[in-house]
Amino acid sequence: MNNEIGAEGCKHLAAFTGLQTLTIESSNKIGAEGCKHLAALSWLQSLTIKSNEIGAEGCKHLAALTGLQTLTIESYNKIGAEGCKHLASLT
Repeated sequence: MNNEIGAEGCKHLAAFTGLQTLTIESSNKIGAEGCKHLAALSWLQSLTIKSNEIGAEGCKHLAALTGLQTLTIESYNKIGAEGCKHLASLT
């Protein structure tokens, strides 16, 4: 569902200190800048991002989420091999 969250919305989501699970679906256009804000959610355990074109740069920011137990990145995020390389540090 497209709620037009965008990077600015992610900035506000980062204020939810008790948030453990987050799903952002369908063209909310968060991009790498939104991932930069989400990286502040250090207590996050589960993150799903679908169709938000986060790219390799977004993955670089998400790699800071060392408490993640589950990470799902689907459909049109354009992370490529470089993005996977960044995420490999989460293991």
